[in-house]
Amino acid sequence: IVIMNTINSSFEVMEGEPIWELSDSIPSVMISFESSKFIKEKFLDNNKKYLVIFRPERDILTMGIMWILAITIVILGSFWSIPSDYLLIPLHLCPPRPHVQSQEQIVLTYTSAISFILVGSFSLLILFYFMEHLVLFVIILFCVGSISGMYECINFILLKYFQLYRFQFCMKIYNTPIFGVLNFLEIYLLGFCIIFSITFFFIRNESFAWILQDIMGIGTCLSFFKAFRFPNIKVSAVLLVLAFFYDIFWVFISPYFFNGQSVMVKVATGTQKETLPMLFKLPGYCEGCSSTMLGFGDIVLPGIFISFTLSFDKIKNLTLWNGYFLVSIIGYGIGLLITYIALLIMEKGQPALLYLVPLTLGLVVIVSIKRGDFTDLWHGYAQVRFA
Repeated sequence: IVIMNTINSSFEVMEGEPIWELSDSIPSVMISFESSKFIKEKFLDNNKKYLVIFRPERDILTMGIMWILAITIVILGSFWSIPSDYLLIPLHLCPPRPHVQSQEQIVLTYTSAISFILVGSFSLLILFYFMEHLVLFVIILFCVGSISGMYECINFILLKYFQLYRFQFCMKIYNTPIFGVLNFLEIYLLGFCIIFSITFFFIRNESFAWILQDIMGIGTCLSFFKAFRFPNIKVSAVLLVLAFFYDIFWVFISPYFFNGQSVMVKVATGTQKETLPMLFKLPGYCEGCSSTMLGFGDIVLPGIFISFTLSFDKIKNLTLWNGYFLVSIIGYGIGLLITYIALLIMEKGQPALLYLVPLTLGLVVIVSIKRGDFTDLWHGYAQVRFA
């Protein structure tokens, strides 16, 4: 049965009756409004026609690349998140400016952990019911927010590794009307990031737009690593466990309350014309293979916890082999690998935190208890400075 949609929305063919529950024995599929118009124009005549339903295969190669990309972002973000002097640039070479003298991280608390889950749930519901009206607004927010992330990352690389602060013209100070005091390098870098973001907005539906989207996503994720940190494993456990059940509920349980539709899946897939860009996307390598995607939250939430383990290792003077950073990275890698294996077996979208939280947080807890460091991890640290 081929059901042709006559409107530009809805995945249901009758009230409360999802398309996938119509029959257990008769293959059925719903096609979009645009596809139905094409079929009516090209195929519905007196000649005999054949219609073959094609299901894209999963691309294991792009899954592997995504696995490497996620772990790389977590490792880079963890090292970048360690509190330090601003870029470790010699003070006599960097003119003092108020907005770079103090780069404080926001310490997450129980309240912020619970608030994150509540706000996330509320946002999902709003997008679920008003996706058609809000999708463009969310895309604009992503474009604006990614400017700051890209700017911070590129500025760090240029100053730290290319040492452009040694060139006097790069560090010349200007007073801008909107952004305040900036040097020559920052002005041009900010302009580049703004143009990059605007370019993505206008070409976001092109086949190659995923490249820009992933670059913007890397900057956004790394900026979260830099901005937030856990003070101890107590707060980490509260947020990650809540996120664990958050993912399970909105992916697997929500269909029982929303007419068979998974709230998380519907929001993630967007509309017929637009999709939400808050995820990493890699197109299928082979012809006919589907894209591989991974949400920002599946990197940022476990990643901030992993960055905490790295800070803990530094404070305790633990090496890579007897510390907890490597343990958490191994747990994260195994958890993400199991996520993709489950995706291949079940052939449906998986809530990654279902596998990432037990294997990242759980593995660190088990190893720390065995080594006798759990009490120190539990209480954590109040404030730390690295020279």
